[in-house]
Amino acid sequence: MAAPPKELCVAPFHRLEAGLGGLLRRMEEGDSFRARRVVVISNLVRDRLQERLARRGAFAGVDFLTPLDLARQIGEPHLHRAGRRPLPRGGDAALASRLCRSSEMRK
Repeated sequence: MAAPPKELCVAPFHRLEAGLGGLLRRMEEGDSFRARRVVVISNLVRDRLQERLARRGAFAGVDFLTPLDLARQIGEPHLHRAGRRPLPRGGDAALASRLCRSSEMRK
């Protein structure tokens, strides 16, 4: 099965915001429930764009992801297949702190 087409749009936020509805409609390809992913830079941008789309009409099948969300979607299945689990919330900070402490002890 072929991967769905990908489209990268880079522009000032006000232009992206104004054109997102049209872009998503073009990506429907006749199926208004077709899954579409939009990667955004932050949760704040995600919330803003979701609100704007909702005000203009329903957009089913649109998933807004931050880069972290996307990395989790891509990486977690690989972790599970390898018998591993993702770090819990805050686990990355705890691990970084532990590594810093252990490197200072080696000095």
